Amino acid sequence: MTKFMCLLFETVKIFYGTPCSIEFHNKRLNRSRFLLFGNSDYLDLRNYINIPAAHMQGIVRCRIVYARSIYTVTYTMYDKIFGVMQETM
Repeated sequence: MTKFMCLLFETVKIFYGTPCSIEFHNKRLNRSRFLLFGNSDYLDLRNYINIPAAHMQGIVRCRIVYARSIYTVTYTMYDKIFGVMQETM
């Protein structure tokens, strides 16, 4: 029997160093973890979002990949002039 792991993600908008709608993302992340994996522990994304100094200005996309636990957190600058994302860590 082959087991598959389901990976989920949250995308949090960072506006000039401040995560937006963090409580909404926390509720969705924890509800998904409970429904899919039975996890009842509460994860607070504020403990995982550590915005690099280079990403404190402007609009940044923070992408959190998770399943039972947090796997990766990446940051991407949003370039309003060209309307594209520039991948950085």
